[in-house]
This record gives sequence, structure tokens and C-alpha cells, in this order.
Amino acid sequence: VAVSVSLFISTGIIMNRYYAHVIHLDVIKFWKNMLSMSKGMATLLVLGCILRYGMSLSLSWRNFILFVVMDTLLYIGIMYFWCMNTSEKNLCQQAIRKIWR
Repeated sequence: VAVSVSLFISTGIIMNRYYAHVIHLDVIKFWKNMLSMSKGMATLLVLGCILRYGMSLSLSWRNFILFVVMDTLLYIGIMYFWCMNTSEKNLCQQAIRKIWR
């Protein structure tokens, strides 16, 4: 509890005030952006649990790899279509174009 409280005070309160007042960063916009990405991560968590328990996979390397591939594809899709803004999508598209050349 003591470590959690001290981290919350130092990182959560003091550093955010520093970023806002000394460096002049838009801390509220940053945290809104973080919450926006959290929606995607929470969705991925729920979908992953549904897939894991809905498929009732037995323990094997094949099933493990299958689950990792499905989880990765879900992560990429959710983050790209739901969490990225236009400039982030453009950066990804440019990187993919360079790889395909």
C-alpha cells in the first residue's frame, strides 16, 4: 500500500503537474488518449477470454500458437481501427509499404 501511494503521489500528481506547468504538455489530452487506448485493451481482454474458454483448447503447442496468432491479429485490428488516430494510421501504412517493396 505504501509503495502504491508513493507512486501515485510522485508519478500521478507531482510529475503530471510538472509536465503541465513547466514543460507545458497537455496532460488532460494525454490521459484521454490513454483511456481511449484502454478501451481497445479491455475489449481485447474480453475477446481473448471468450476465445480461450469458448474454444476449450487443450494444452498443446499447436493450440498455444493458434491462440497467440488469433490474439495478435485481434490486437492489431482493434488497435488500428479503434484506437489509432489518422497520423498513427498513416505511419503504419508507410511502414507496411516500405516492407512490401
